[in-house]
Amino acid sequence: MKKIFIILFLLFTNVSYAAVNEIGSGMTNNIKLEKDYKKYLKKSQDKKKNFIYYVSIGNTGNFAYGSSFSKEINNTSHEKAYKRCMKNAKKFTQNDCFLYAINDTVVWDTTKTAKLKPLDIDKFTLSQNYSDAEVERLIEEKLILSYKDSPQLNYIKEEDNKAGRSLVDRPDVNDDFQIHFIYLLDKNMKDEELDINGDIEKLTATTNDKLLEITAKNKKSNGEGQKFKYDFTKDGKLDVSFVRMNFSQKDVGHDSRGDGNTSQGFYDYVYNLGFNNPKKLYFILAGFKSLRQNEGGEGGPGYAIGYMKDCKPRSNFRCRKLIIHETFHSNGAVYGCGKSAKKNDAHMKTNSDIMGSNSDSYIIDAKNNSYYRHSIEGCPDLANSVYLTPTSKNSWDPYDVFCRANYKNFTHKKAFVFPRARNGRMCKIKKLSLIQ
Repeated sequence: MKKIFIILFLLFTNVSYAAVNEIGSGMTNNIKLEKDYKKYLKKSQDKKKNFIYYVSIGNTGNFAYGSSFSKEINNTSHEKAYKRCMKNAKKFTQNDCFLYAINDTVVWDTTKTAKLKPLDIDKFTLSQNYSDAEVERLIEEKLILSYKDSPQLNYIKEEDNKAGRSLVDRPDVNDDFQIHFIYLLDKNMKDEELDINGDIEKLTATTNDKLLEITAKNKKSNGEGQKFKYDFTKDGKLDVSFVRMNFSQKDVGHDSRGDGNTSQGFYDYVYNLGFNNPKKLYFILAGFKSLRQNEGGEGGPGYAIGYMKDCKPRSNFRCRKLIIHETFHSNGAVYGCGKSAKKNDAHMKTNSDIMGSNSDSYIIDAKNNSYYRHSIEGCPDLANSVYLTPTSKNSWDPYDVFCRANYKNFTHKKAFVFPRARNGRMCKIKKLSLIQ
């Protein structure tokens, strides 16, 4: 009876702060939010006082809150909790606050979609000036979401909420290194449902089959091929996340030449949404063209992107080659110590190799003198990457080596010339800090 009375009081009492008493809506299954609510609920119970809890949900699933303890539930106690929440929301979410719970009764409506403000692009631009401590602070304050939180994000467009779709990285079946795919759209783009209609799953499967075939043909493979380690769900399906930006592709920052989007802007966006597990390589399949002419994709340790507008997932040569090529880049290839590598570039000198800048081939390091099963002392070998299986006994993590500078036994003076020459653009994170 007490709980019923509380809710009836909330809904029907005549108050001067109508906005203050508005019940919130939208998915809120954020672990930290629930933890904080329970912590303050217990505190109120220990004090034997009534408890009011307001919450503001950010566009990326981050949150801010405000609460009050009082002898009675009245307008004053509601206003106090609301004002505290709005003070925190101004700093952390830039969205309004709504009633989440009164005492142990959660009134927040999870059956409705929350109304969120457009994202401020400036708040999603990260720089190389962030220290480790600063990144950790931003994560703690929910300005950046951590992959550990596994947040339930909100759909930018309600019509994007479709069966079989996930906004987050689903629970992993193991703790191994994995490649996770993201289907990315801008705010106005038509949803072709590539993440749920089987197109991406088919494309990635045939790509892995092709990789197994061509690596087995390499003369130093002894007929044993390798595949990429994909991120699968518990039921054996490819785990693909859906991300719609709530701004246009054209609003993303341009590269230093000014002739197209910098992929860093897209990496920054998904990073902030919690796609930042250092044991994962995030491959973005963008449902739009690159604004840069003849740019099929880009990749470096941690992240890669393929522009799919002209390369729809129909398992053709161009699509498969694109994924292999950019994933190889995400493993640092081609290395500066490679004998057939272009000078100050991350490609092979010849387009007869899959790592040529304008390649029309599936051939992988035919001479074994640059990036795959070579014998160059102190030079990384792609065949030993943790993202390939069977995994070598001498495996190494490209992210750890290139971005955290744990060079292991890679002592060749040209091993890391390309990432350095590009001012770190091949890396998203360096010791957890972001670089461009």
